[in-house]
Amino acid sequence: MPQPGPFRTALWLALAAVPVAALRYYMKGWLDPWGVGPAAGSFFASLTLLLVFGLAWIFGDEARAAEPRFARAALAFTLVAAWFELLVVAGILVTEAAHADTYYSGPWEVVHRTFESPAQHALAHAMGFPVRLGIALALGAAVFRFRRPAA
Repeated sequence: MPQPGPFRTALWLALAAVPVAALRYYMKGWLDPWGVGPAAGSFFASLTLLLVFGLAWIFGDEARAAEPRFARAALAFTLVAAWFELLVVAGILVTEAAHADTYYSGPWEVVHRTFESPAQHALAHAMGFPVRLGIALALGAAVFRFRRPAA
């Protein structure tokens, strides 16, 4: 049975990210009753976990394809990572517009001290995307290398 390919996987991840992003808006404090702080709660309610799962899935599957291409996996991952970034930036801006207290406003007080406005926070997220993408692609290369069958 042929594998679906990295772009189909990226599409499924992009679709899964929408409800995850929406839930993140409402989940602030969800782990507080168990003594879990806001930083850990933010991480567990984040798109980051889904993106890391997606990284392993996209690069791992592509490495085992009949004709593996790192560039194909990298492009598919870059597209889905950019979509995730757009969702995060939108979440920050919607939180600002609604004057809400959500994980998008930042789980750490340093976010509020560092940025004069949520718009600056959103801009900083967008500006940090290339750095985070480079790190992710390096991790993807490692997954691709280790998932390749021995020749």
